[in-house]
Amino acid sequence: MIKVKIPQATEIQKLENRSLINYIHVGKPFDESQGVAAAIQINDAFVSPDGVETAIRAIRAGKPAHIQSQLITSLKVDEKVHMGIVSDVKTALRKADQLKINYEAIAKIN
Repeated sequence: MIKVKIPQATEIQKLENRSLINYIHVGKPFDESQGVAAAIQINDAFVSPDGVETAIRAIRAGKPAHIQSQLITSLKVDEKVHMGIVSDVKTALRKADQLKINYEAIAKIN
């Protein structure tokens, strides 16, 4: 539901256990009726920066207690999104005690 052109990076690692990863997409919506400003999508739903903490807490609560501390949030952020909204998302993740964060990137080709 969100357009994301993933930025390139030189130092990347592949994450092993994909079942521990939840994704947050940040970018412009495909459907312009949703607006033209950057939006945040978690699990097929748009959320406000203030709703990120609640959504992440709900995801964590739905997982067994022994793996909650192992969960990783992967941020798929469009390369043209302003850093302010990313900072808001990161602040909400800290409040939700979700401290393992990954930025999605593709390998830079020289």
